[in-house]
Amino acid sequence: MKESFSFDVKKSAGEVFDSLTDLQRIAALSGGKSVIKPVADRPKAGIGSACYLSAEVPGAPAGAAQDILCETLEWAPPKVCTRKFAIPDLPTTASIKVEERDGGGSRLTVEVEIVPESMMYKMMLPALALKLRSDKEKMVTELQKQLDKQ
Repeated sequence: MKESFSFDVKKSAGEVFDSLTDLQRIAALSGGKSVIKPVADRPKAGIGSACYLSAEVPGAPAGAAQDILCETLEWAPPKVCTRKFAIPDLPTTASIKVEERDGGGSRLTVEVEIVPESMMYKMMLPALALKLRSDKEKMVTELQKQLDKQ
């Protein structure tokens, strides 16, 4: 399942790119619900870089966290960053593309691809797609708010 959305931002492409690719900053915004851990022998940035995103799992007991490997597949600052999140049975790839706009600001495009591997997620795919589409406006609003704060 693939989904994408685009919107204009009043920031430069570099500012938008830096803000959305800084996983430590994004984890800090989670209020302690997400933590970034390094992967030994992997670069900290660029193609091939990787980290573990330790995040609370909805519905799990308080304090239960799941480590998700996050690998950078494409890195071309300030234009493109693609990362793969190795969520068990539901690997997800997220790509951000930023273009400078004439007259200032930039255009941000976010593309998300979710690949269900287990039978459970394959059966849930229609519901996941509906949820993702219904949350699209909320995600756009939240991203715009976060980018405007900086």
